Amino acid sequence: MNQNKLKSGFTIIEILLVMVLLGLVASFLGRNIFSSFSKGKVQSAKLLIKRVEGDLDRFRLDCNFYPYTDQGLAALGTPPSAGRQCPSYDPNGYLGGKKVAPKDPWGNDFIYTNEDGLNYEIKSLGADGVEGGEGENKDISSKDE
Repeated sequence: MNQNKLKSGFTIIEILLVMVLLGLVASFLGRNIFSSFSKGKVQSAKLLIKRVEGDLDRFRLDCNFYPYTDQGLAALGTPPSAGRQCPSYDPNGYLGGKKVAPKDPWGNDFIYTNEDGLNYEIKSLGADGVEGGEGENKDISSKDE
């Protein structure tokens, strides 16, 4: 054999360089994908709030009031047992046959407040589940916009 033949293959430095470049590309793409995913959850929370508002409106058409804070969104799935009663309550409820109100996209219960039977607020505390915040941690309310 000829000893002057060049050896073929990659050096360890070439392999490491390719791995570093792949890591940088993956990092960049991952950050963009997770950013889009976060925005999707925020949009989903807004849509869920709109859906619950529609359920509350149907409740009000039958009952002439929105559920009070102490009755909560549970009143959309089962007739309220405390406070003001609704004699015309739909036996199927107002959640499309479900008995439990939906949770926000992060798995937390929506916060529902209504002290006068007329003016309510539905709120999600965002990804962190804590009042306030920025980005996907920002609170989302039915009173926004």
